Amino acid sequence: VTAEDAGKKAQEHGMKTRVVLVEAAPDVRARRLGARGRESADEISARLGREVAQPMADAIRVDNSGPLATGVAGFLAAASLRLRPHSPRGRRTV
Repeated sequence: VTAEDAGKKAQEHGMKTRVVLVEAAPDVRARRLGARGRESADEISARLGREVAQPMADAIRVDNSGPLATGVAGFLAAASLRLRPHSPRGRRTV
């Protein structure tokens, strides 16, 4: 079950949900994964290659490419949007 499917099921049962997509630039993710030391460069490259090209259109997007404090602030700002209606275009970036 994907996050999108779970969100749709919750909405079918009258639950109000929003998905917060925390993302970072591919080069940042590659660097962070490499720093963990759990995967080889080839494994990291393969992992990043499996990325979903078109994530959920109505997700609130948080850019986590910078410092941790910036990512956390973006997530907290996104969480504060949880009660607001969806935007007309269906996409928000925090």
